[in-house]
Amino acid sequence: EEVFTAGGGTIVGEDQYQIGAGDYSAQATRIANLAEQPDVIFTPMFIPDTPVFLQQLRQAGVDTPVISTDGNHDAALLDTGANALDGFVFTTHAFPDEGTPLADFDAVFEQETGEAPLSVVVGIGYDEIYALRSAIEAAGSADPEAIAAALAEVDHTGVTGTINMDAQSRRAEKEVTIVLLDGAEMTYVGASYPGTVPEP
Repeated sequence: EEVFTAGGGTIVGEDQYQIGAGDYSAQATRIANLAEQPDVIFTPMFIPDTPVFLQQLRQAGVDTPVISTDGNHDAALLDTGANALDGFVFTTHAFPDEGTPLADFDAVFEQETGEAPLSVVVGIGYDEIYALRSAIEAAGSADPEAIAAALAEVDHTGVTGTINMDAQSRRAEKEVTIVLLDGAEMTYVGASYPGTVPEP
């Protein structure tokens, strides 16, 4: 909300939902009944809630674009159906475009395990392990306090991008990847670090 309004956006409505409720028709109906449709809808929903919400939203006659977050970067999202998914946008950690480190990692993972990674979370976990390793090596110690101090200054490039920790905020400065659904096909839009980031 802070970033959206700082960028000139106006919030015309808010609603709540319960994770795992399995029915979001009430929210979809309230949106459909607005006197004026918004330009965009943001939801922090993730799998398995997102498919239900998108389908019910479209069934209610709402064709407003929907944006969401990394909890949707999962192959299960594609079962939602092209009509409900088309135009859906979500942010994530990286996208396995051909020739990218994540695509190469996914190929090796599949070769080693016999199965493709279920989601980008596999690559994130891989990067986190090696970021921790680099912190331990930098600390030169297994002492928890020494490792915590080293983690605050980690600068690690992995398969999902570069994790550059800010020692003051202890926040990772890492590019955000944007993915667009073209029908039921995920397509890479771009990656950047936000110009405005709320204080923790």
